[in-house]
Amino acid sequence: MRKYENIKTNKLGLYERSRYYFTNQPSKSKTAGICHNRIHTGRMSIHTIKQHECLGKQCPFFEKVDHPYWEKREMIKLLKKQDKEAI
Repeated sequence: MRKYENIKTNKLGLYERSRYYFTNQPSKSKTAGICHNRIHTGRMSIHTIKQHECLGKQCPFFEKVDHPYWEKREMIKLLKKQDKEAI
């Protein structure tokens, strides 16, 4: 059983990109990351990153882009760490 049953492969056995996947990409101001996966390359919003669980999976194709979300996330991590140390 193939990993991606719904995706066709070409003559070389490589997965072809779905032309419908990530067609409506977020604007540059809402882009928090970029996916470099051959199957679905494109810009990703925070909602899409959470939906795909890119950070939880530690996806090697995911690249962070300068966005306020990452600063906010780091601040939350620091606050949690300080709360643990205070206890």
